Amino acid sequence: TPVTDGDNVYVFFRDFGVISYDPAGAVRWKRPMGPFSNRMGAVTSPIIAGTSLVMVLDQFDSSAIVALSLATGDVQWTAPRAETDAWATPVLYEKTGAAPQIVTAAGGQYGAHAVASGERLWTHKGLAPAIVASPVVSGDTVVGFGYGYDATEPFAGTLAKMDSDKDGRLSLQECGTSAWLIGIAKYVGNRDGFVVES
Repeated sequence: TPVTDGDNVYVFFRDFGVISYDPAGAVRWKRPMGPFSNRMGAVTSPIIAGTSLVMVLDQFDSSAIVALSLATGDVQWTAPRAETDAWATPVLYEKTGAAPQIVTAAGGQYGAHAVASGERLWTHKGLAPAIVASPVVSGDTVVGFGYGYDATEPFAGTLAKMDSDKDGRLSLQECGTSAWLIGIAKYVGNRDGFVVES
């Protein structure tokens, strides 16, 4: 989803990066980014916070929140994040009498970052494991929505259905089109292209 400052438009394309357009549709600047390693793709939308375009780029390797200059596209700051999955667009939280914060929802938790530096201000765990919907601010309350379970199906059941060569593990080929299993095979555990019970 693109965002506008009232004059210019900013849009993030997963396979390229960020492009800013002026009111006539001419390109103002481009900022290539990626590649990204996500189970479902990098899809969070940018937001505007002060003079920055802010994006959450959570993935299996090198998750970060990044601020780009609205004027030039130059990187203003980058802050690492421990979250590995995020599809929710962050929200700007401006509490009266306090510095504004960027609130994120990802990987079963809220996080907040300082607008000026990206510094992690706080973490609140306990959300659903899969967060797709963007958080909403109502007064001093942040509301989020997610889905999923705290535990997955036992590996034995998945293995019985998908282990065609009966070697006790799932290869990338045996994972079929399951983005979740492919992500585990490539980016979790041994990162060797196999899913095993551990």
